[in-house]
Amino acid sequence: MPTTTFFNLPEEKKKRVINAAVDEFAQNGYTKSSITRMVNKAQIAKGSFYQYFEDKEDLYRHILKKAVEKKFKYVQKELNDYEGDDFFEYWRRLNIAGLKYAEDNIKLAEVASDIVKNKDQKFYRSIIDEYKNLGEGMFERLLKKAVEAGQVRKDINITYTAGLLYRASFFITDYFFEKKDIKQLDEFIPLIDNLIEIIQYGIKKEGG
Repeated sequence: MPTTTFFNLPEEKKKRVINAAVDEFAQNGYTKSSITRMVNKAQIAKGSFYQYFEDKEDLYRHILKKAVEKKFKYVQKELNDYEGDDFFEYWRRLNIAGLKYAEDNIKLAEVASDIVKNKDQKFYRSIIDEYKNLGEGMFERLLKKAVEAGQVRKDINITYTAGLLYRASFFITDYFFEKKDIKQLDEFIPLIDNLIEIIQYGIKKEGG
């Protein structure tokens, strides 16, 4: 967590430090990122960095926290506008909100995406585990409600399925970054719908 010294900085300087760090992490990932490049871009002394943060990991975790908080605002806004209770439409809106966040905050989203790509590394694994329980827990609650409403089969393993849906949401965001030929979110929504259709109905041929 940043020090009191950092939080007491003028807003403009705080933004300069954070923006420089986001740029560095988004471009190079955590493992290849450089504090030297960050401080040079932020126009601060390297010694000042260690008055603000314990180390690179401390700064990285702070930025991830900001990313999660900002994404949650997008999700909350999307779901506040939804008055229905259909599980699959609810999940669709969750994914659309996540992509709106990624589209509007491309560098922050890339920093978070780097974690998933390197999930087998010990450092990334510890971070993923912090947020996984929150994400999977949300899907478990939604699935239980959907089962009670008769929208989802009663014989599913809720814990396993919650994990699957949580990871599928990451897949959608990663695919969004990979498909450079898709420039607008509206062009991507049919792909979200296709994934949801596969989850909802399976891939078995009708009548097969």
